Amino acid sequence: MSEFDQLIEKYQKGLLEGSQKKLMDKWFDALGNDEQDSDWDKTGEEQLKRKILDSIHGTKVRSLNKGPHHTKWMSIAAAVAVLIACTYFVWNYSSSFKVGMNDDMQVISSANISKIILPDGSVVWLKAFSKLSYPENFSGDLREVALEGEALFEVEQDLDKPFVISCGSLKTTVLGTSFNIKGNQDDIEVNVLTGKVALSVDRINHNVILLPNEMGVFDKKSQSISKRQAAMETLQSVTVGTRYTMKFSDTPMRLVANELEKKFNVKVDFKNKAIENCVITADFSGQTLNEIVHMVGQAMDVGFYVDKDLVVVTGKGCNQ
Repeated sequence: MSEFDQLIEKYQKGLLEGSQKKLMDKWFDALGNDEQDSDWDKTGEEQLKRKILDSIHGTKVRSLNKGPHHTKWMSIAAAVAVLIACTYFVWNYSSSFKVGMNDDMQVISSANISKIILPDGSVVWLKAFSKLSYPENFSGDLREVALEGEALFEVEQDLDKPFVISCGSLKTTVLGTSFNIKGNQDDIEVNVLTGKVALSVDRINHNVILLPNEMGVFDKKSQSISKRQAAMETLQSVTVGTRYTMKFSDTPMRLVANELEKKFNVKVDFKNKAIENCVITADFSGQTLNEIVHMVGQAMDVGFYVDKDLVVVTGKGCNQ
């Protein structure tokens, strides 16, 4: 996928703001203008593409220092953190465990946070005394899971199969990549860090869209959803005890690889050991493994491919 195609994908998901969004609006308006000059397709289109990309490069993602052993890059987090208070049950178990029931997997956590890797590669941090139910393999048009309690989700993106979390009658559809869910008896709270989610209630044909730093509250008694600004303390607290936050400053790639291995249960294999000493500055918080691999590959001009639980890194290294 080209850089411009990735930009279009972000635009369609509502992840662009300000001048970036205005330029993309202009792009699509121009495409739909039947009266445009016949030469526009050949020249104006490419010029507008270049203007959009130049604009974004001037405001965001990376500054690449090509000196020996030094690569710096800042990523835009595509993460969503959602705090959803579902019906909260307490189980008296000494450790988390997994059982199969009706072709579903169920994980019940103890007093500690349990990490779960879903069939699609999504990561779930299941909080204390909570339960997650999910199929052994996702099939059909949706990836659906059910939660009782609290969990932080980092969802692998698949535009053809939306990710949906059920908490009683409330459904949260992921339009970004990650979110947190927590439980109590009376309501359901959704706090968004970055990205976008849609809240809906069974039998009610209406969605409430939440953007970064917004909180949605579903009142179980009235079956209504309201939204407001989320408290910064709440947004920060949902990631405590997890490996959600992955910020690196001039960090050698071998140490970054160690963190990826711990978080995603993979093995990173550097075909060229020189790459291990390349340093990177980046914020991968809330990013999925595939997103991180893709972004690091672009930033450092190295090759990556993922084969199940193996990540292979190829290339010349930053000093060559």
